[in-house]
Amino acid sequence: MHLMNGFSTGAKRRPSSNFTNGIQKCVDTLMTRYNNNDVDAEQLWGVVKEKEQAKREYREAIEKGHGAYLMHQEQPEVFSVSVGNLPANCEVIIKITYVAELSFENNDIIFRLPAKVASWQSKQVLEMKDQTILPSINLEQNNSSMKSVEFSLKASIRMPYEITKLFSPTHRLRRKVTDCLAMIELVDNVLLEKDFILSITLKSINLPRMVNETYALSDTNTSNQLVDENSQACMLTFYPKFEIVNNPNEHVEIVFIIDVSNSMDGKHVQQAKQLAHLFLTNMKTDNKNILFNIVTFGSDNDECFPISSPNTKENIDKAKHFVLYSLDHRGNTDLFSVLRQYSLLPSSSKLGRQFILLSDGHINDLKSILILLENQSSMRHDRLFTCSIGDSSNKHNLRQLSNGINGGGLITIFDSNYRSRWKTKVIQILEHIHQPCVTNISIDWHGTIDHQQEKFTNQAPKTIRSLFNGMHLTVYRFVQNCYKATLTATINNQEYVTNVFSNKITETKGRILHCLTARAIIQDYENGLLHNDECENTLIKKQYKQDLIELSIKYSVVSSFTSFVAIEERDGQEFEHGVRLLDVILENDIDLLPYIGWDGDKSQIDIIKDKLINAKLLFDNASITNKIDLVNEYENLCQKISYRSGSDAKYDLMLTIIDTYRITLKENNKARKLEEKMVEDLINEISKATVDERKILEERLNEISIRIEMEKL
Repeated sequence: MHLMNGFSTGAKRRPSSNFTNGIQKCVDTLMTRYNNNDVDAEQLWGVVKEKEQAKREYREAIEKGHGAYLMHQEQPEVFSVSVGNLPANCEVIIKITYVAELSFENNDIIFRLPAKVASWQSKQVLEMKDQTILPSINLEQNNSSMKSVEFSLKASIRMPYEITKLFSPTHRLRRKVTDCLAMIELVDNVLLEKDFILSITLKSINLPRMVNETYALSDTNTSNQLVDENSQACMLTFYPKFEIVNNPNEHVEIVFIIDVSNSMDGKHVQQAKQLAHLFLTNMKTDNKNILFNIVTFGSDNDECFPISSPNTKENIDKAKHFVLYSLDHRGNTDLFSVLRQYSLLPSSSKLGRQFILLSDGHINDLKSILILLENQSSMRHDRLFTCSIGDSSNKHNLRQLSNGINGGGLITIFDSNYRSRWKTKVIQILEHIHQPCVTNISIDWHGTIDHQQEKFTNQAPKTIRSLFNGMHLTVYRFVQNCYKATLTATINNQEYVTNVFSNKITETKGRILHCLTARAIIQDYENGLLHNDECENTLIKKQYKQDLIELSIKYSVVSSFTSFVAIEERDGQEFEHGVRLLDVILENDIDLLPYIGWDGDKSQIDIIKDKLINAKLLFDNASITNKIDLVNEYENLCQKISYRSGSDAKYDLMLTIIDTYRITLKENNKARKLEEKMVEDLINEISKATVDERKILEERLNEISIRIEMEKL
């Protein structure tokens, strides 16, 4: 995905600006600066370097009066961008290219573009200064100027199987859809107020799949690709289905843990309580083998029952009342104390305890919790299902918790914009709770490992903690000529095996899969899942730090150890013309389905164009009296759209209005002023137009200029 952020300095020089993004795996940055009075732009590619080296180069460039751009990862999935030493009357377009693995929710593929990060996270990032030579301006998301920021979105979609459903629960879309290809775009530019979510449903989503990629890098000076046949990456996706046989006499113990700390503001606490109520409502009271309890926590904690109790209707009603009237805003997020209390006693169920955590993920002392879950023998069969609450939740922490417990776990995102799916997700979690643990998961890669080509040849994730029925699993590895893989797991002491195949014909060339593989390896090392012993784990991470930095640089992937930096050297000379800004913006604006028209809602521009066409027809057939009444109305309508967007509809109507003033109303001065305004507007729009648009606008400018000259004769 290509994300573009743009802002201008205005008439005054802007020393340094900082802003944050809540994106995932960044693989490229392109900084483009152009003068407000010029259509040409200077283009700079960001280069990945070791973080401290990148910061040092940024500071040195600021000291020398050069332009400087820096982007680094302050926290997992939170990136900050610093733009330094901009001259006056300039605009900067920061183009960030990132790749991300799409998530699966209830058999649907979900793409989510976050609109904001938590306010305290943003503040923490912005308060960190990368240089102290010049004063800094923080572009905070709560700033009034940032609240009025608009964004547009256009996406092309390629899927391996037939697309049966495509929609956004958060925004209005226009679509073009065939079996496996689609195009979507926002109907209109909208304020960046909430996350953008796109839901895609495929016909054969459960089929396992293998994708191979040979590394190829596009030459920036030519259209050629530089291919490295010895560098290959592989991605496996499994979506297994297996038969489950439950013991009807086996007890299941469920413990709901609800976060009511200060990090959960009033709205998020209410969402957590509503979600807990939904869980309780969907627990089957006819199943007498379920024991459950409710715990609310902050700096301290409260329990609904002294011990886990049967799920009778009376107990469930009591639990609902406990959740509804529990106290809010109770200090820190001390989850460790809750889990520590449960670790002191064994579970009453042979299957272990099933913890369901409802939280925003901003949890204190995460490291101690992970050590407890990993090493406490009384919790070796326990499982942890984390439920992400709130738009700015720390999903990274919640993933670590669900991965860190021995019995397995799962993270589920409960989006407030997508409440219609909450019940389905709740039922799915309750079904997973009754499934047996899937253990001894391993993958046999039938390929060649080249240790000379890649230092990291292990799969990522290296350790697969758990796998549930119908659960999507994606694994990456640098491996050559691998066209078969076998997944083996143990379920109820029985071995489960599945194979997946690919072939040379379906192999692709590029670097997206290599970037995803590199990021998965880096993330595996960052998340501390390399060794059961904490000291060994720390030693491994320290030992491979430099290798991880080299891997990040090699595949241009930002990590906690590296940053993007770009320096615009200035020697006091005037701004040099380079690439056109519009070409940078439209470089990736490719329509996969140019032969198909858009369906869905009409954009505001299309609505105005229709009005212009209808106005022209009405105006041509109107009486003189009606033309006098309509001329001002239609003149104002034309001001709402540009000649680029309005095309023939605006141009033709403007000529009709001018002729009405000159011929019908005998107002030559008014007609001449409108013609001069047309010339001025056309000249301004030509400077910002694409090549095809420019040709049309230049023809119209020539026509109106000839028309003006003829009137002078």
